[in-house]
Amino acid sequence: MAGLLGMATLHELFESEFRYGTLNCAMTFSADFGQTVCEAMARVYLAFDEYACFLAYYVTEEFATREKLQILLDQYEDSLSRCRGVNSAMSHPIYEPSWVWSYELVFTGRVILYVDATLDDPTKQALVAAGHARKLRVQIRDRSWEQFVNEDEKPLAFISHDSRDKPFVAELAQKLRSVLCPVWYDEFSLKPGDSLRESIDAGMRDSERCVVVLSPNFLSNPGWGKAEFNAAMNKHITSGGNVVIPIWHGVTRAEVADYSPLVADIVAINTDVGVDEVFQRLHRVLMGHDPR
Repeated sequence: MAGLLGMATLHELFESEFRYGTLNCAMTFSADFGQTVCEAMARVYLAFDEYACFLAYYVTEEFATREKLQILLDQYEDSLSRCRGVNSAMSHPIYEPSWVWSYELVFTGRVILYVDATLDDPTKQALVAAGHARKLRVQIRDRSWEQFVNEDEKPLAFISHDSRDKPFVAELAQKLRSVLCPVWYDEFSLKPGDSLRESIDAGMRDSERCVVVLSPNFLSNPGWGKAEFNAAMNKHITSGGNVVIPIWHGVTRAEVADYSPLVADIVAINTDVGVDEVFQRLHRVLMGHDPR
């Protein structure tokens, strides 16, 4: 069975939204009298190719007030300094033979506030204005933004598997989720009362690809597994191919061919290489980096 992979949390979006190098520092911000006012994770994103950097904060709901968040903007220079206290560098042996150091990167003035709460519009406007007064370009990512991102994202793949193979499949699905690769998978989203048939039909219809985890358990399952497989192969055929991605999990080519000669002819990923390598290969395919 399959279902929509659970929505990415704001913290997961903070961890995965950008692919730049980073420098990180857990920060404690104090008022003039020394009392702790706000805590945040500060992160400097290093865009070496652009010779630029920008700043982001992740703040929990406990500190999600206008006054506390504004302190982050008041002390942004200290955050930059603390994060950049450890230098890093990058070079390319052909295009950039000399090293580019993080301290050479120009701060763009961009500051992103990841706030794990829902902020009202007046608070957002006040923070943007406070940043503007400091020549900062403030962007706010709160829970309303988190919801928008998750609702706007279509699943890249539908994962069909036998429930007895969950130890492997759950780990694979979680790894995909951690890099914001949206897939349909039952354990994260099916709620009591949901129609299994409607969920399967919706997942199969909305997903670009179908990942079928072929295992001895799956091959011997005459119920939901077979129904999902038939639906996936029907979409594969009617779409002209390039839909089904088989994963062989403890099965041989002969066993797969006996189950379906057609799917045995599709290039598969074998779990003998380990879950990390399966994840890497599958992620490359789903993100379009592998023409499979």
